[in-house]
Amino acid sequence: MLEILQHLDETLFRFINQTLAASWLDAVMIALSNRWLMVLFYILLVWSAWKKFGKNFWLPILLFISAFGAADSVSSRIFKPTFKRVRPCNVASLTPRIPDQKSVSFGFVSSHAANMFAIATIFMLVYKPRKNQIAFAYLIAGLVAYSRVYLGVHYPFDVICGGLLGMTLSYLIYIGMMQIAFLKKRLK
Repeated sequence: MLEILQHLDETLFRFINQTLAASWLDAVMIALSNRWLMVLFYILLVWSAWKKFGKNFWLPILLFISAFGAADSVSSRIFKPTFKRVRPCNVASLTPRIPDQKSVSFGFVSSHAANMFAIATIFMLVYKPRKNQIAFAYLIAGLVAYSRVYLGVHYPFDVICGGLLGMTLSYLIYIGMMQIAFLKKRLK
């Protein structure tokens, strides 16, 4: 069974990394994976929290930080050392398109995907945005996840499982925080 999944993952990887690739997309995908570009995204989140929640803007920010921290920690400190899955950029037989994208860490699950889907999920749960805003948040998360496969540093299942991990942890954190708030209100 694992061999079948590995074969499917490698086939999907080659399709995204080589067949769907174009030289004009390389810079876009590199930018989407750049952590500094994500800093601008996080600044936008802080600004929007301040604008929507006023002096209580720190509450959604606390949720964003908790979800991001949990997704990043669980993906990089539990999943990667446990599964020790070699990244496709380090597998010569896969011939990734952008060969300078080497990494010494393991790949399962994608921390980029976990982090971005965690943020998108908290955004959806806390802001109660319109459908097009939810779609946009998940589109950004999906593009970041896609860029990781495009650049050859993750297999498709790495980013799919990373996204699922981020969404699950965010939902659990949100539910936990709401329970704490409910109990605090009841104890008054």
